[in-house]
Amino acid sequence: MDGHPSLDAARCERARLARDARFDGLFYTAVKTTGIYCRPVCPAPAPKAANVVYFDTAAAAAAAGFRPCLRCRPELSPDDRDGRARDQVADRVLARIHEGALDEQDAAGLAAEFALGERQLRRLFLARYGVTPQAAAATHRLHIAKQLLTETRLPVIDIAFAAGYASLRRFNQAFAAATGMSPTRLRRNSGDADDGAETQTLRLAYRPPYDWPRVLAFLRARALAGIEAVDADVYERVLPEFGPTARLRVTHDRARDALALHLHAVPTKAMPALAQRVRRMFDLDADPKAIASVLSADARLKSGLAKRPGLRVPVGFDAWETAVRAIVGQRISVTATRTLLTRLIDADGRFPSAAALCERDLGGLGLTAARAQTIRALAAAVVDGRVHFRAGQSLDAFVEALVALPGIGPWTAHYIAMRALGHPDAYPFGDLIVRRALGDPTPRAERAMADAWRPWRSYVVLHLWTETSERGNLAT
Repeated sequence: MDGHPSLDAARCERARLARDARFDGLFYTAVKTTGIYCRPVCPAPAPKAANVVYFDTAAAAAAAGFRPCLRCRPELSPDDRDGRARDQVADRVLARIHEGALDEQDAAGLAAEFALGERQLRRLFLARYGVTPQAAAATHRLHIAKQLLTETRLPVIDIAFAAGYASLRRFNQAFAAATGMSPTRLRRNSGDADDGAETQTLRLAYRPPYDWPRVLAFLRARALAGIEAVDADVYERVLPEFGPTARLRVTHDRARDALALHLHAVPTKAMPALAQRVRRMFDLDADPKAIASVLSADARLKSGLAKRPGLRVPVGFDAWETAVRAIVGQRISVTATRTLLTRLIDADGRFPSAAALCERDLGGLGLTAARAQTIRALAAAVVDGRVHFRAGQSLDAFVEALVALPGIGPWTAHYIAMRALGHPDAYPFGDLIVRRALGDPTPRAERAMADAWRPWRSYVVLHLWTETSERGNLAT
């Protein structure tokens, strides 16, 4: 019950008393007298400091015997994206766990993905987080279930399976052990929802500030007709894989520092994965404070950071689709890229899979022969597993796998890492817009600059692209 030793208790105490939303998800407050753990933004009266211990993950608080708060709902906290930036093995494994890896395989299989033994992975995880991979997965399942129970009126048995539980009985037992109440009791205590609604709405929290207009503007310029629609306040996408009327809509809930994800005609089982993809797409786990603390040391970036403090790195909803976009878009405009990609879309609004593009005749679409060959090479690599888009990948390993394919160089590989994986440290060296914004440095000088921006180089790229685009718009 001593909390996590790596946390600065004095700093956590100041953030807790201030209810500072910038620290949401970076630590959890556990109260010894009540046995409950909370987010630092919890609106409940602040307990005495002597009764509080701090944990860096919800899983660690749960493993110490604390129950999640029903008022601030820790399941809504953003993840700690700093882990993905560090590229440490334990942090990359946690990203896979949040993707549902331990719902599909055991710990030995997960360890093998990272070329580790099961005992070695356990030791790494305990050293980093103070809990086992299985305990982290259990807390993540609980949080999924708790959110679906609180924010929807979906059947409890459907929620249990969607959260990754093997049976309703095991779900009821695990839920009661972790929260001190049954799932049905939690539902009785939650707000009203429409039992017959075909649209379910989930809240996805972020750490403020968040530059919603600029994120939407970036996505709007790249939206594919027939699949996506973006206006001044809303992002929408069809989901034909779940049925002819299935779709999602994302809006901004400024008052709650969250996005609202509206899922229409989507099966319950698919909801957690879709919520995770939308979190990644809108970069909701970014920590603007940590990013600014590194980048603001560079005088070239300081004014842009002050002008766009909540800028995120928008990620493609579908990683495979985004990777194909990167290849098609080499040396042509965003508008031309969008036109060519639209020609690939099937009549029902589906973007063709990697297996389909391996077989498809790409002639007559306006692609060069070299681009078509590269798309087929990437498709074949995805089909046979040489390239994949799962969470938790090392940036260097992902780039190495891509540049081994014909027609993909470092610029394209890093662009795909940034826009398909959402890696915060990807940096497409030699990008013309970035180089001009930096005053056309030599390659060696640019590398030296970029090294100082690690592990947040993707944010530099987005700031410089945005600044150049807005200056261009002002000029016209």
